Amino acid sequence: MKCYAEPMDVPRGLPGGGAPLGGTGVTAADEVVLTQVLLEDEAAAAAVDPLLAPDERARAGRFVFPVHARRFVVARGALRSILGALLDVPPATLRLDYGPQGKPYLPEAPEVSFNLTHSADRATVAVALGRRVGVDIEAPRGVRDPLRLARRFFAPGEIQELAQLDEGRRLAGFLHGWTRKEAFLKAVGSGLSGGLDSFDVSLTPGVPAVFRRLGPDAEGAEWQLHDLPPAAGWFGALVVEGGPVQVRQRSWEPGSP
Repeated sequence: MKCYAEPMDVPRGLPGGGAPLGGTGVTAADEVVLTQVLLEDEAAAAAVDPLLAPDERARAGRFVFPVHARRFVVARGALRSILGALLDVPPATLRLDYGPQGKPYLPEAPEVSFNLTHSADRATVAVALGRRVGVDIEAPRGVRDPLRLARRFFAPGEIQELAQLDEGRRLAGFLHGWTRKEAFLKAVGSGLSGGLDSFDVSLTPGVPAVFRRLGPDAEGAEWQLHDLPPAAGWFGALVVEGGPVQVRQRSWEPGSP
């Protein structure tokens, strides 16, 4: 989403604040930092639980299975650690508000764009300055009939492209398409309600990730699409508004920014 509020005081870690942007590695508007987070660490969950806001802790308490609650706590704690380092403020003091479709943002630091995605036991956090960003990852998994799902959600051109793939590559093509499309919808802030069939992406394995058609949510902006799987056998995509960017990847653990 675009800026939600006019900036008040410039936080110490933002451009104009006179300080480097913490330990996240984001130093300029033409950079995006992707941070990989492992979610299964019980010690990590205990370490970051105090960083969560009351509404986040309440949300964690609503999960039926402890493993899902733990993963949520680690993901949100890591996100707060990363953003706190960026802004040079205690992570627990960060105020996160939510847009109409539930996308979180920092009302006191509108120049900071970020997105969190998770699948199974991994999460990825993307952070950029002054440009919208979206990321999505998917664990390797079986889909009974990827072409049937594509006919339900994808655009006609994508369905045709997927149908032309042999069965051995069709699942990979579907997951390429799914992650690329979700990453774009997260970047524009519309989520799945924005319509997966309102734009087209390439999805053939081995073919570069590109937009073939953009819908009304993307009008008036330039967009970059990158394939960035978080681990071997996984699928992942990053979408960034604006011109070319340098993408840096790092890993997170408790105590690191």
